[in-house]
Formats: sequence, structure tokens, C-alpha cells
Amino acid sequence: MSIEWCRLWHDMPTDPKFRAVAKRANRPTAEVLAVFTAMMANASANEKERGRLRNWSHEDMAVALDMEPKDAEAIYAAMQGKLLDGD
Repeated sequence: MSIEWCRLWHDMPTDPKFRAVAKRANRPTAEVLAVFTAMMANASANEKERGRLRNWSHEDMAVALDMEPKDAEAIYAAMQGKLLDGD
């Protein structure tokens, strides 16, 4: 069995950028971290353009993370300019 990897930084869970995004989106920091981690895994798995989101769906990810789609979309929007630049 082959395991594919993406890398996270050691202080990621306590990085203040995630709390800033949480405040912007009016969502818990834990949800922001969950969405960001899912985005990292998605972008890492993109074989054609590694590092960019591929076939990302706010609705699908919200269901996977037991969230409302509008909340996942709000987090994505709040990440722009702070953690994301487009996709």
C-alpha cells in the first residue's frame, strides 16, 4: 500500500492566521483548520497542477466534515488574501 503525503508546519494548529480567518467567517477555528487540511490534501493530490484545488466542492466538503455548505464557503472566502490566493 502506497501512502501519499502533504506537509503541514509544526505550529499550524496555533498559527494566528487561522483564528483571524475564523473571526472573518464567524466560524470556530477548528472548522477552519479542518477545511484548510482538506484543501491541502486535495491540492496535494492534484497530479496535473499540484498545489491547486481540483474539483473542489464546498457542498461535498461540508458534508464530509459535518458542516453546512454555506459555512464551508464562508471559510473559503475568509481565507482569501490570508491563507489562499484563488485556489
